[in-house]
Amino acid sequence: MQCWRCVGVEALRIASPLVEDGVIAADEAAEKPLLVVIPGIDGTRMSAYLQLPKLGEMFDVRVVEASSDDRSGLDEVVETAQRLARSRQQYYVLGESFGALVALKIHESLPARGIILVNPATSYRRSRLAQSRRLLSLFFAGDAFFFPLQLLLIFGGRYLPRAIDTPEREAYMGRFAASLPARLGFDPATMRWRLEHWLEPASAAWKVPDSATTNLVVVVGERDEALPSLEEARTTFAAFPRVVVPGAAHATTLGLRCDLSAVARRYFFGEAVTPPPPPDEPTVLGLVRRKHPPVDPFRYNSYRACEI
Repeated sequence: MQCWRCVGVEALRIASPLVEDGVIAADEAAEKPLLVVIPGIDGTRMSAYLQLPKLGEMFDVRVVEASSDDRSGLDEVVETAQRLARSRQQYYVLGESFGALVALKIHESLPARGIILVNPATSYRRSRLAQSRRLLSLFFAGDAFFFPLQLLLIFGGRYLPRAIDTPEREAYMGRFAASLPARLGFDPATMRWRLEHWLEPASAAWKVPDSATTNLVVVVGERDEALPSLEEARTTFAAFPRVVVPGAAHATTLGLRCDLSAVARRYFFGEAVTPPPPPDEPTVLGLVRRKHPPVDPFRYNSYRACEI
């Protein structure tokens, strides 16, 4: 495992979450194409974690993570992502919010085979977030925190998220949810620092890729109140395909209503994707009828694909 340290504290880290959590064996993951995942300025995989198991069926998923108190420079964030991308002959990249800016930056010098931008912060300067920086800590404590907690309501229910449709994936979701208190150690001062030293300069130094040579798709939440993501997809990225997630806010775009593996199969691999069933309340929420009994939380660790 590769780590970059700053002032004696773990700062930036390349994580292989599905391997670390026992969902997939390391040698099996290494045989698949590399997917570089770059989170928002929170630096965690939290908002994307529901998507990772199915993405792991196609990709070797690696995440550029930052500890809750990390204040590495923007250049170091970009260089860490570039170093990971260079570790393979080809790579795909998923960038969320601030991470989309980093994804576009590394693509300039090291073209990606495929790019997924989720609520890209290319629109930051026109956003409510830019006008109300003092609300940043409330944004993370509210929108991002509420999303994982609402997942707890579906444990034992008749429906499951489309991306968590097996006992192994349900157990993965449960293990991650149980770890949230440790993962949600957001420091408002560090978030404000990252806003000033990461997001603001990065939002002033990006380029729209050439649509003729770039395989890029934009995924946005219909109700993103932090960034004008829907407008950005329709204007700045008008030349690229876009996926609008109905009813989704900024931090919940990659939640119950979205299936990034289907996006990748369609736009990166040209596969026909089965259209969803006629809409009703569960399917609108991205849920499917449970095909297995609820997993006992005390047995979550018994559903690992391999031992760490």
